[in-house]
Amino acid sequence: MKMYKSIRMFPVMLFAMFFTVAVQAQSDPAPKSKDRMAGKEAKQQKHQDKWEDELKLTPEQKAKFKSADDDYMKKSKSIREDKHEDIKRLRDERQRAHKSALTPEQSAKYDEIMARKEAKKAEKQSKHPKKGDKAKMKKGRSGGAPGSSQEKEGSGRQ
Repeated sequence: MKMYKSIRMFPVMLFAMFFTVAVQAQSDPAPKSKDRMAGKEAKQQKHQDKWEDELKLTPEQKAKFKSADDDYMKKSKSIREDKHEDIKRLRDERQRAHKSALTPEQSAKYDEIMARKEAKKAEKQSKHPKKGDKAKMKKGRSGGAPGSSQEKEGSGRQ
């Protein structure tokens, strides 16, 4: 009799356990972009504090360290952007080479296929934007600067 009761209670206990885990998972929302930025700044400050404590830096040295860190961040961001542009240029070059090998009918079909791929990619990005894409989307809404990513995306593809 006790065994039968234990067997009947097992699914109930299992359900309760999964329900508890699901509720806990939903209670911790994903960090917002502002939270991530605050986290990055906090991490950078912690990094600076570590150097200050371990090396006993003077205020002048602290300022030089901060300047070097800021300069590094700007340059690394620039390199990532340049790399992105280089990849885009290579992709466009490959597409031109592909099209040069095709007949006019094949070229038209190639353009259709590429347009479908781009539409699918845009749809996917709108549902799940990456960290850097959120900043680009904000720029796009505010008009952006001439030569912005929106303007460049349309160029070179036909």
